[in-house]
Amino acid sequence: MAIATPAGGMSAIATWGTSGTGEGQAKATTAVSLVVSAGTATGQLYPGAAGDVRFRVQNPNTFPVTVTGWSGQSVASTDKSGCGTGNFGVNAGPIAATPVAAGAAVTVTVVGGVSMNSDAPDACQGAGVGVSAIVTAAQG
Repeated sequence: MAIATPAGGMSAIATWGTSGTGEGQAKATTAVSLVVSAGTATGQLYPGAAGDVRFRVQNPNTFPVTVTGWSGQSVASTDKSGCGTGNFGVNAGPIAATPVAAGAAVTVTVVGGVSMNSDAPDACQGAGVGVSAIVTAAQG
């Protein structure tokens, strides 16, 4: 399309503006529970000693969280015959605040979170111990 230029070299172009009103929509997400499973343990327990508890924490949410605490519930299992769960106890060990990105997983360590009774039998040598616990986290 050609635009004619009047004599004298000047041209004028008009632009019309417009606006509108209405509503958009957004929706808040719903937080999904973290997935907690056993982490890789190291051989730290012996009669009368405490050892670390390791959890693998997966964040299935679309936002990051920070693991802020845990409450040890009980020793749920051992993998050795002759070494029952009564030979162990759960301690209120500290947990470091641990960030978990959206969709990611990390290992969380509870220092001194489980202990072996001082009268534990020889059958407990090399036993793996499962600890039932609740892990708490907050957005961020």
